[in-house]
Amino acid sequence: MKNRLARRLRVAWACTFSIWWWLAASGCGPRTTLGPSASTADEARKEAAPRQGDPLALYFSSTESGWVLFPKALWQVSDGGLSWAQQASAGAGTSFRSMYWSGAQNGWLICDDGMLRTSNGGSTWARVLQLPKTHWLNAVWVNGNNGYAVGGRLAGDFTAEPVLLQTTSGGTDWKQATLNAEGLGTRSPLDLYSIYFLDGNVGWISGTSAIWRTDDGGVTWKPSRISVRGLHDARLERLQFSDGAHGFARYGPARGAVPHELVRSSDGGQSWNVVDPPVEEETTGLADVQFLSESTGYSLFQGRLFKTMDGGGHWQSLDPRVDADLIYFVDQDHGYLAGRDRSLARTADGGLTWQVCHKPE
Repeated sequence: MKNRLARRLRVAWACTFSIWWWLAASGCGPRTTLGPSASTADEARKEAAPRQGDPLALYFSSTESGWVLFPKALWQVSDGGLSWAQQASAGAGTSFRSMYWSGAQNGWLICDDGMLRTSNGGSTWARVLQLPKTHWLNAVWVNGNNGYAVGGRLAGDFTAEPVLLQTTSGGTDWKQATLNAEGLGTRSPLDLYSIYFLDGNVGWISGTSAIWRTDDGGVTWKPSRISVRGLHDARLERLQFSDGAHGFARYGPARGAVPHELVRSSDGGQSWNVVDPPVEEETTGLADVQFLSESTGYSLFQGRLFKTMDGGGHWQSLDPRVDADLIYFVDQDHGYLAGRDRSLARTADGGLTWQVCHKPE
């Protein structure tokens, strides 16, 4: 008798506990809370903080100070990446697209609807250009009083035309300029993506499967039609030249994000050849590239960082300790990597070792 009673009590207790556990798990049961736990408080703080997303542009004017641009905010970084201060925010319905800095004081922000300029290191920003909804800009370059901005505009249903703007006032006022399309064939470039100048005279502008070079500061531009591996509608981005002959760029389809390949030119941009990637996957996924000279450069393939000392002939794998999207080296030794949600790492020995300055939010 006693055994049956004890067995019934155990069953009743188990059923009661199961019902209580189900109610608690479903949020209907009683809760006793003495205060938020550390993990709960951290999660709440993370949820309240706005996500930054993937970085769009990275620039450092010195080994300690620079800027990181995200779609909705520009952050100034100091103390070697340890201190962050937000400088500019995109308004509702507007996003940033790119930025350019000429030293530590003069900078330009490209927005969906125009351009902003600062002359005091980003303390204040003023609008210098308002674009129609049918226009957009991708890149800007200014040297002293002279400069150019490149992009495109809608010309009809599913068609676009290149846009080239010029300034002679140090980036305060902008006017429409033209590019010579002679020799490019019947298919004109749909968009202009990148601009790079070695100095005040020698520079390049790239479009859809086309590139222009100037040797007189933009007074005249010489066009060339380019094609890599038979790809005739492709972007040539991240233009950079170490001298008048040797250059590197990211090359990929005009529509779609991948694949992108690293290409190299040794004739001033007239022809380009694919650089063998340091990874064996068919989809190379080149995110960013920076060459400090004809031979020394860094690349981000498949989320991994590599260094070359022979112009891309051989690559050394590095361990940056962060998932990076952008590279910027101030000199041969000091460089930074930026990733999603304000993650940042720095090196002071040419990429051999890395220090995490700021972890993702």
